[in-house]
Amino acid sequence: SIEDVTPEVAESYMASVEAAGLTGRRFNAIRQALSLAMRVLTRRHAPAEVDPFKRIPRRAVETVGHRPLTVEELRAVFEAAQGEMK
Repeated sequence: SIEDVTPEVAESYMASVEAAGLTGRRFNAIRQALSLAMRVLTRRHAPAEVDPFKRIPRRAVETVGHRPLTVEELRAVFEAAQGEMK
């Protein structure tokens, strides 16, 4: 039941999410979705709002830069293209 999702259970689950090697952005998205679900469910079924995911800190989000393709890499892409893309 919803009461079984304690802060310890939430922390344990999010630790397994983090151990899976997901990005900070993905970790935060999962945390946010679960937090929203808990708020909605506890509002309907529990007298007090309880969100065990709220106390789990968000992870830093790293922006990954991309370098431009070299001429050789572009040639390889165009040579590999098939069908309408060619």
